[in-house]
Amino acid sequence: MNPPCNPNDRKAVLALKNDKYSFKDYTNQSLLDAVDISGAVIIGSCFSQSVGLKDKVPILVFPKDMRLVLFVECNLDNVEMPPGNMVADSCSMNLIQPQNDGLDWLLDKNKKPKELRGRRRLYSRGHNINPDRITKKVPSEKEFFDLRRRAKTYIMDNINER
Repeated sequence: MNPPCNPNDRKAVLALKNDKYSFKDYTNQSLLDAVDISGAVIIGSCFSQSVGLKDKVPILVFPKDMRLVLFVECNLDNVEMPPGNMVADSCSMNLIQPQNDGLDWLLDKNKKPKELRGRRRLYSRGHNINPDRITKKVPSEKEFFDLRRRAKTYIMDNINER
């Protein structure tokens, strides 16, 4: 598959960018019905999908028949990319999912937790950063949301300390 242009040629990428889909926030939105997306050059947009404890990742966001789309500097976290498209190295395509501890973990290719998001900051505060030590006990929905609320409050409090 040949991309519409070299993704490292900033001038060419900007000249060919699709205004409808570039520099937009499509977080947690589906574009499955987009009929005009094939052949587009998309720059700087966020298509990331938030997932819960039991959701499957990645999530299909684009039409299965989408082809020859070039993504540059896009956030494609938790997004399933249909074959026949190109994602530049400047894009993020992580699989991220909360685990039983209520924190978000990056997943490996087998969809197993491998690295805690924000691990340096959380490790310095005494949080577990070893995926083998994540509790095996699956929390109830209420317990899970309480863990998530406490984790987000903790993270935001420590960001505000800076």
